[in-house]
Amino acid sequence: MSVISKLMEATEADTDVLRRLDSNGDDFSKFREVDFTFKYDSKEKADTVAGFLGDFQYGAANVIDE
Repeated sequence: MSVISKLMEATEADTDVLRRLDSNGDDFSKFREVDFTFKYDSKEKADTVAGFLGDFQYGAANVIDE
């Protein structure tokens, strides 16, 4: 299963967590940085996942070619 498929499957659970935090009075105006680290065998796959993360506002994504 691809990373994007796994992220898409997790969206409902992610939304539930945010709703629970909201009902417990969490302050959503506070910035929270989220770091993702993935390793891919091709730059094209890395670019695809980085684009997905950015498009769906999971966080800022950068592809590092090592």
